[in-house]
Amino acid sequence: MINLGSLLELLDVAEEDINLFSLRHSNMAKRLIFKPSIRNGLEIILPRFYDDNWVLETVTKSKSKIERSISEIKENRIEL
Repeated sequence: MINLGSLLELLDVAEEDINLFSLRHSNMAKRLIFKPSIRNGLEIILPRFYDDNWVLETVTKSKSKIERSISEIKENRIEL
């Protein structure tokens, strides 16, 4: 089963950025969702039924998008 720690390790997240991530399981979601928010950081939403390998592969493919979202969140928080 996927947990936040394994995803953070896969993404090689810096210590100061760990609090910008959260993981949630959803019964309604039909796909893996990355939901960036200035207030909540980056929320990763997992669908009800998923394959661990599929999630790890998708997160790995989306690593640059995730890094871009985190940098935008950090910049926007500084502006506020």
